[in-house]
Amino acid sequence: MDIKQIENLLEKTQIIRNKYDDLAEYTGENFNVFKILRLDKKELMHSAFIANLLNTKGNHGQKDIFLKLFINEIKAQFSENEAKSFFFTDFNTSKSFCKEEEYIGRVDYELGLGGRIDIIVKSGHQQILIENKIGAGDQEAQLFRYYNHYKESPIIYLTPFGDEPSEGSKGQLENTKDFICISYEIHIVNWIEQCIKEIANKPIIRETLNQYLHLVKQITNQSTNDKMEKELKQLIINNKEEVKTILDAHNSLRNQVVNKVNQLYNLWSSTESQLMIKEMLNELPEVNFVIGKPFDHEGVWLFNSVFSNDRLGDVFLLEIHENENMDFSIDTGIWGQKGYESIIEEIFKSNNDYRQGKTYDLSISNEEIIQDVLKRLSFVLHSLREKI
Repeated sequence: MDIKQIENLLEKTQIIRNKYDDLAEYTGENFNVFKILRLDKKELMHSAFIANLLNTKGNHGQKDIFLKLFINEIKAQFSENEAKSFFFTDFNTSKSFCKEEEYIGRVDYELGLGGRIDIIVKSGHQQILIENKIGAGDQEAQLFRYYNHYKESPIIYLTPFGDEPSEGSKGQLENTKDFICISYEIHIVNWIEQCIKEIANKPIIRETLNQYLHLVKQITNQSTNDKMEKELKQLIINNKEEVKTILDAHNSLRNQVVNKVNQLYNLWSSTESQLMIKEMLNELPEVNFVIGKPFDHEGVWLFNSVFSNDRLGDVFLLEIHENENMDFSIDTGIWGQKGYESIIEEIFKSNNDYRQGKTYDLSISNEEIIQDVLKRLSFVLHSLREKI
């Protein structure tokens, strides 16, 4: 195959990537306060944000504007229940308020009672119930328990893509009759877009909603990055032979990496290496060690050495594995209940000659890598002896 064709394909790939990177930078899409604060996939954050918008007494100060728009977006979903379809017509939004995590009694699975409702909007004797699911699974008889407590109230089951609740959660309840399924992908996106239009002259609220809209699009695969991925997929479809050549070369290189890592594992497991580790541990007689592969990480986790003892009550984990750049990374750290992670971090920071994680190129010999790992390992273990 002509190398020029492959170079042309790679150039087109880079052009597409640069285009979407520039677009994200221009729009500021990458700067999202929810993601920065690591709240993007936290179910409670989404519930709190949605509940505040639905609350006529919310600190947005827009009364029932957002609630009315939400009802308009979802009310037609109750196609199999005329009573609940008309329920929203009589629902007095101006007199309503919204709560999170309403407690409806101790859970009794046999009777189908109790629990906590994620979001509930109340107006007089009427209620709208919302069960919000992002990643978490259904609880036993969850929707059924809410239905038994508020039989006449519409139940809304909200998930990223409009999935139905499990059989164990809904019991005998029927979709579009006893409850409806809505999605972040469609219904929440449409609702937030309508909210943004309504408060175009309120810049702080508008931009906060824009941030949230971008977040929802990201978690439902509608962001700039997802558009880039679709364009790249089409490029692959149009250049199958060139892509196959690149993949063959990639797999060949990966096999070299895997073979080298296996060689390192065998070296590390050798009698000579084990004797050197035992010599290091002479001043730490209570520490026992095991060398092996106790975990399997989709065939990529290729080396583990576990150190543990009753006094430390933690596990010292050292690993050798391939990384995304086709190099090797060797990482050391302490994990456990007593919080020695911070001590290890301080140990490495105190000495510029050592690093907690280190990357080695394929050209470096196995012996050099093992010797460097042993040196770093000795440094950590003896530093621990002085600190603990």
